[in-house]
Amino acid sequence: GMLLIELAAQAGVLSQARAAALIDSLTPIVVLTQAVRIVAMWPWWRHVARSTLVPRAESLPPLKRRLGSVGLALLGVGLQFVLGVALTLILPLFPDVMDEYTELMDSAGAGSSDFSLLSVLSVTVLAAVGEEIVCRGVMLEYALRAVSGYRGPASHAPINDRMFWIANALQAAAFGLLHLNIVQSTYAFLLGLAMGWVYWKTRDLRYPMVLHLSINAASYIIEPISAALPSVAFIA
Repeated sequence: GMLLIELAAQAGVLSQARAAALIDSLTPIVVLTQAVRIVAMWPWWRHVARSTLVPRAESLPPLKRRLGSVGLALLGVGLQFVLGVALTLILPLFPDVMDEYTELMDSAGAGSSDFSLLSVLSVTVLAAVGEEIVCRGVMLEYALRAVSGYRGPASHAPINDRMFWIANALQAAAFGLLHLNIVQSTYAFLLGLAMGWVYWKTRDLRYPMVLHLSINAASYIIEPISAALPSVAFIA
């Protein structure tokens, strides 16, 4: 989207002022690309899932499934608080990195009272659904096939713990790199490991989606809560 806007400005189709305004408000373009990603990647994941190397999980009754989803949602809020405390303690040690990260979060609307419904939809629902399909659905599957020497549905290789964690680290690294900045890439890698493990244990993308959505949604409440509480109370 940014490339097309810049090319349009260079070609005279858009004025420089109009191009700058569009780049400053890219949320609609981001939402559009997120929707396209989901539409494009969902059939691909459904295709590879037919011969997935992820082991079949125990079928849980509806109540346990609901409790599991609630537990993951609460875990996501907790992880976001831990992340908020960690960043509060570490980022001041690197002022340039902190300034870049703060500007990025403000532009996304996270942690700010000035955000739109569209930005919330983008950061929470569309990001969680799309990134889980791509990273835990498609990328993890191909990473498992790569480390196990998979040669087709008739020759499934058993996946041991070592193979899983190598494959899980590969998809988590890709997930981190997708964020394109050092701070988010670092903690996205760690969270990607957790969400990959959740998918491995459940074989149901809805569970890592719930965890992912909860983590992202909780980012909107960290700043107002931390501002309202003394530091010691917030950390506690």
